[in-house]
Amino acid sequence: MVRTIHPDEARADSCNHVICPKGADVMNNTYDPYRLKKPKKRTNSTKGANEDPKWIEISWDEAFETIASRLNKIKSDDPRKLIWQHGRGKYLIQEQYAVAFTRAFGTPNMVHRTTLCEAARHVADDMAFGSDGIIPDLSLPEAIILRKVLKPRLIALFFAIVATGILLVGYVFNLVVA
Repeated sequence: MVRTIHPDEARADSCNHVICPKGADVMNNTYDPYRLKKPKKRTNSTKGANEDPKWIEISWDEAFETIASRLNKIKSDDPRKLIWQHGRGKYLIQEQYAVAFTRAFGTPNMVHRTTLCEAARHVADDMAFGSDGIIPDLSLPEAIILRKVLKPRLIALFFAIVATGILLVGYVFNLVVA
């Protein structure tokens, strides 16, 4: 039984000795009593915030048949209508499998949790540091000095860019999905 999750010690300094809340919450994938254990199918075609989807359990065979049928229909109509979205599995199965599938299917539309979760941070990192792969490794004295050097307006601009990025990515994603 997993009781706790800790950050990778080899990367602890660059992660401020903490783990992302999503990483710390990964135990719920296994132990959450409300997690999905069997496929479900929506029986109410009316969608909306106040609509009950009326989910029912279905067999794995029915689930795979439904998925294959819908994928075949999309592929024959216009493969670009498919949007591939994956979550945390990106680092477990490696993204090359998702890339290979979407290319073979004929769609350029692939997004993952980073598209929604970290996109704004990557934009802000690009603007502030010139790259989105940088995690500043600042000790407390360096951070205090940096805070004294940076103007409050620049700090506010940085946070405004991050907030705007989060809103725009969410808005665009909802436009594409809806």
